[in-house]
Amino acid sequence: MSIDLEIARAATLNPIAEIAAAIGIAADDLEPYGRHIAKLSRTCVDGLAGRPEGRLILVTAIN
Repeated sequence: MSIDLEIARAATLNPIAEIAAAIGIAADDLEPYGRHIAKLSRTCVDGLAGRPEGRLILVTAIN
């Protein structure tokens, strides 16, 4: 078994709503795709325009 797979299987995922709340994103601004994945609403993204730049992480996968 590859080390990456072992790490992925050992990880504990937190609910996306919990992570969003921790950084100040309201549950109404999330479009959930299961417990661990969500898209942000356009109004939420537009509301972030005045904030300092942060980091953007894009994650994609094909099963």
